[in-house]
Amino acid sequence: MRGATRITQLLIVALLPCALAAQEPIAITRITTPITLDGHSDEAAWQGVAPFSLTTYLPVAGKRPTDSSEVRLAYDDEYLYASARFFVANGSEIQSSSLSRDELNNADDRFRLMFDTFNDGRTGVGFLVTPTGAKSDYDMTDDGHFSNSWNTYWDAAVSRDARGWYAEMRIPWSSLRFRPENGRVTMGLIALRVSAKKNEWATYPSLPSTMANALWRASLAQKISFEGVKPHAPLYLTPYVLGGSSRKAVLPAGGAAFDHEVSNSAHFGGDLKYRVGDALTLDVTANTDFAQVEADNQQVNLSRFSLFFPEKRQFFLERAGSFNFSTGNGNQLFYSRRIGLADDGTPRTLYGGARLVGSVGSLDLGAMNLQVDAGNGESENVGVLRARQAVFNPGSYIGGIVTSRLSNGHHNAVYGLDALVHPFGNDYVTVQGAQSNDDVTGSGRDASQLRVEWERRASQGLIYAISGKWSGKDFNPGLGFEERQDYSMQDLELDYNWISKKGYSLAPSFYGRVYRRNSDGAVDSRMLYPYINFGLPSGFNGWVAWIGSRENLTEALPLSSTVIVPAGKHDFGVWELHLVGPTGSKLSYVLNATTGSFYDGRQTFVHWTPNLNLSSHFAVGGDVQVNRIRFPSRDERLNADLYRLKLQTAWNTRLSAATFVQYNHAGKLAVGNVRVRYQFAEGSDLYLVYNDRLNVDRMRLMPAQPELPLSQERTLLVKYTRTFIR
Repeated sequence: MRGATRITQLLIVALLPCALAAQEPIAITRITTPITLDGHSDEAAWQGVAPFSLTTYLPVAGKRPTDSSEVRLAYDDEYLYASARFFVANGSEIQSSSLSRDELNNADDRFRLMFDTFNDGRTGVGFLVTPTGAKSDYDMTDDGHFSNSWNTYWDAAVSRDARGWYAEMRIPWSSLRFRPENGRVTMGLIALRVSAKKNEWATYPSLPSTMANALWRASLAQKISFEGVKPHAPLYLTPYVLGGSSRKAVLPAGGAAFDHEVSNSAHFGGDLKYRVGDALTLDVTANTDFAQVEADNQQVNLSRFSLFFPEKRQFFLERAGSFNFSTGNGNQLFYSRRIGLADDGTPRTLYGGARLVGSVGSLDLGAMNLQVDAGNGESENVGVLRARQAVFNPGSYIGGIVTSRLSNGHHNAVYGLDALVHPFGNDYVTVQGAQSNDDVTGSGRDASQLRVEWERRASQGLIYAISGKWSGKDFNPGLGFEERQDYSMQDLELDYNWISKKGYSLAPSFYGRVYRRNSDGAVDSRMLYPYINFGLPSGFNGWVAWIGSRENLTEALPLSSTVIVPAGKHDFGVWELHLVGPTGSKLSYVLNATTGSFYDGRQTFVHWTPNLNLSSHFAVGGDVQVNRIRFPSRDERLNADLYRLKLQTAWNTRLSAATFVQYNHAGKLAVGNVRVRYQFAEGSDLYLVYNDRLNVDRMRLMPAQPELPLSQERTLLVKYTRTFIR
């Protein structure tokens, strides 16, 4: 009987989140008189709608906000409406630094709504607007992970006066996916007001301060309901036309000087989006182009491993969470940059394909299949299928993934299974396994990978995570990113975060990680990272740390053509200072500085990223990396500096421009990218894009080759897209 009683107790604890989530929904008011979208919310329709009451989440949870707010929801057959009236004691406290879509920062006041449209406690979509009318939208997966790369069709309007600022949203039901049951639609809601100057975040419903990422957790949303709403399934067709000219420096065989090769191009293609049923969305793409995408950041590789570059292409970013299968420490079984990009980032032709994302019942689904240029005169078929089935309680699932790469004479397939279990409180357990099958590395035990992690996700009190991982020498995730091969890894993180009643925080912490080679069991890499994290009510925060490292090099490590670290066991350590500026300041910044030993030498590294918002029409961003490495015993030195400058201009919410200039000191290379965008309407845009790669040291290849030209390669492109809705 005691065993049965214990099992019953464990089941009650495991299912407690379900019981808490079974709240009675609040019925949202259906309106019968029109609403004019002008940001004033003074129509008669709003007068009969009761506002939601907000409470603070930051800097201290559960208090009455400094300024009063009125947030209302209403709906009719076509639209879901929202209004916000945000009052202030001083009109100068209202802040908004951007007019551009999806270009927001910590200096912006915000009104945000998150909807758990499927009422599943795991997924959701969000809509956000600032006092200048700048919009952003996002989607959320796995009860806490979000991406602002999702875009849909909706409208917003704002106004302001001496008393405050006001906003209205109008969201078509056709832009939301949901399931009616017996004529009723139930969703989850989290409403948020951000007052940047005060660093005050207020929400409805009141959110607990102990749970990590509470603002993004669908499981904490207030249940709301709508009567008589029916799903709409329009067809979105977005063709594009592209024309441009490029000039590239080439050296003719036996030539004494570089010549220029000029080419002109014209392309067209497009995308189709259609909702399949209530909960699945089908995207079909043909001759997909990413000319308008910002250039990759220049990076300097001072390690023996491949660099990780983030995805920036909208087609792969949208609903990216549906395909996520992270295996820890930045590794993942699906890395979309393997598709349509060479290893150096050079674009390749993406002929076309399809993507299906959404859910079937409680099963989350993501599927993609594309045909791309393989870069060797042949094409390649790539595919991924990701599925997750909710089990036990909110936050728990079992899932799997399959990826494949198929071309003439080569195949790679990877199969993965994972489970995330939420046993109690804020604790989560992850178990993962994967197997690759490759015509070069083969299959079997040495082509597999296993990982286990237990973590407590919290924002205060005790926080911990412990994990272990084993990866075989033949494991080859063809569409994934895996930093190492043939290793085992263990890591441990311990934090204790204390937050005062006035919003001050202090967190002594420790992180440790060790990699061992499977071949001989020797330590390949090790890191010990004790640090103290602190925060102020203004949002100013940072940490002080010591980082101790061991790198066991089996062969020499070239850092440049003239600086080479010898093979052997290297123990070294640095002190680190990391600072993040106050959230409400128009001059925001992140400063990271380290100094200490580096292999058998010394390193001083300073990384400063200031951003100055001069007005809502103009912002300046910088990225300065000063990296000085010295090896006195070998009389070798390396200056691996990087400098970036980004200028953003917006005339209004439709017309904007961005200039991005980078200088790589080690590579003696400057890269420039200018993008001008005019948005006619949601989904219809005109882009003008200019790219240039400049040789700063034109003599660096001499005497082997002649003097380099100033411009290595430049391109001018014009792209027009338009969305048709049926």
